[in-house]
Amino acid sequence: MLCDAPRALRTLVSIAAAAAISAASATAANTADAKTSGAAAKAKPRSGWRVQCNDAGSGIQCRMVQAITMRRTRQRLVTASIQRNKDGKGAAVLYQLPHGLFLPDGIQIAIDKGRPKALPIQTCDRRGCYAGTSLAAADLSNMRKGKAISIAFKNLSKKSIKINLPLLGFGPAFDKLK
Repeated sequence: MLCDAPRALRTLVSIAAAAAISAASATAANTADAKTSGAAAKAKPRSGWRVQCNDAGSGIQCRMVQAITMRRTRQRLVTASIQRNKDGKGAAVLYQLPHGLFLPDGIQIAIDKGRPKALPIQTCDRRGCYAGTSLAAADLSNMRKGKAISIAFKNLSKKSIKINLPLLGFGPAFDKLK
């Protein structure tokens, strides 16, 4: 796939900076909200997972979605979309990433400090690049107990970039999926 290389490089430089501060920003935002409300001791961090349902003609289909964006530019860094399998056993996840990735290396995902799993980039379109995988019961259990999914990839200059996707609220959101 052809892309605007200078724009893609600028994008990935921005991603690297944002990735380094994404977890701290989320914590700071939750802390700032708690202080403003005067309930710092009782405040709970907010889940970034939201459930979206629609009628696909063959019944209602739901998925849970979380996106990490740069606060200042609102540029998407990564979006994770999880949907239950039709048989109710397991699920599937699709990661949407920005353009400008070093495609041959794919991405690496890990839950907390667990063993990384390599995923190939499956396709790219005008909205970004995509990598997906199935989630077995053990994966879902680890995600319920975990704190974050680490998503690592390389830009076109082969510089490593790592983004942490918080798992706070994962269990309740997944339980709402039909």
